[in-house]
Amino acid sequence: MSQNTPVFLLKTRSSPGDSYEDLFSAPTNGFQFDPVFVPVLEHRFEDAGMARVRGLLQTRAISKSQQSSYGALVFTSQRAVEAFASLVEEGKGEDEGWPYLLDVPVYSVGPATTRALQAISQLPPLQIFGGHTGNGESLAQFILEHYGTWYSDRPSKPPLLFLVGEQRRDIIPKSLMDPNLPSNKRIRVDEVVVYGTGEMASFKESFKQLLRDTADRPRRWAVVFSPSGCDSMLGALDMLDEETGKAKPKEGERSTYIATIGPTTRSYLVKSFGFEPDVCAEQPSPEGIWQGITRFNGGGFQIRQDIGYGIRWERLSICGCMIVIGRGSMEISREMMRCTNTRQRQGANPGNACQARMTVAPLPCNMQPLTQLNRPPPPRRLTRRRPSTPPIAPSVQDDIITATWCANWT
Repeated sequence: MSQNTPVFLLKTRSSPGDSYEDLFSAPTNGFQFDPVFVPVLEHRFEDAGMARVRGLLQTRAISKSQQSSYGALVFTSQRAVEAFASLVEEGKGEDEGWPYLLDVPVYSVGPATTRALQAISQLPPLQIFGGHTGNGESLAQFILEHYGTWYSDRPSKPPLLFLVGEQRRDIIPKSLMDPNLPSNKRIRVDEVVVYGTGEMASFKESFKQLLRDTADRPRRWAVVFSPSGCDSMLGALDMLDEETGKAKPKEGERSTYIATIGPTTRSYLVKSFGFEPDVCAEQPSPEGIWQGITRFNGGGFQIRQDIGYGIRWERLSICGCMIVIGRGSMEISREMMRCTNTRQRQGANPGNACQARMTVAPLPCNMQPLTQLNRPPPPRRLTRRRPSTPPIAPSVQDDIITATWCANWT
């Protein structure tokens, strides 16, 4: 293993290719990572559920026909897609048109599940919708509108078939079958369990071995994709108090950081263990995880669009030396961070340095984003002005970015 930053992806590698591996293996904007898959869960197909779906496909009971049992399929898990794909594969060659889903929508949550569905070799291809939604709540709202239009000629909508695992959230059935919805918009959802999940007995020891092998690295990341295995992960990292079952207080100096795929896993860590992960991806995708980690590595803070003309920066740690100047955003260089910590010690914002806040004037909306520079800033790169001075946009001189900025301390 090289001296790049290890990123432990606590999941099974997807086949035939994994987009997390593709993204984190390629050096980008000066960041170099080593993605390592650490399987947490083992999956098994559930015979009863698989037999039911197989029968529905064989009898063409999922179609737009008035006599069909279901009018669409819903997927929120790659494992459910794998189960479905195995049924499609085993039925190939039996009859033309298999699996007889030409005229029905197939709903998918998020890009990863959508890619898995698109990879199913099927002619004509499946009609997949909803991949942009990103979570179950958004997908449910999308289905209400899209499915209503798809079956606009019917006073009541045909039921949906939802392929799920043993552990799942009920947000989609609750949203679509909400009794407060008008009867002509309400959609019945039938869940069929097609796979079961359990934590791999070898996960904790395998993860511990990887941590031992990379103990010399100044920084490592563990990316968590589901609540399953969180206790084993924290235990392997020696972050879990065995007596209380809660996370130990974070140490000031540590080498391993935690990122979650989204708010559900983050909430589970917070509520169950009192542990706040270092990064929560804004989008449940490889790009969302990559952006969260590189943002943390590059400047240790998160940028959020504030109301009006400001960019609010809400978290700071002393790391990195990168400036990114783009439309509506600015990341802070090491020189600016030194100034920030000095200013805070002088009483600008009492408390821990991680709580410093400032507002940075945005760039004009017509300015094109510039390339990230990952080298230490040249001397006198930044000129601080009084808050009353109107903001001045960054300028480019040859290949050196210079930026004047103003800050209002709170």
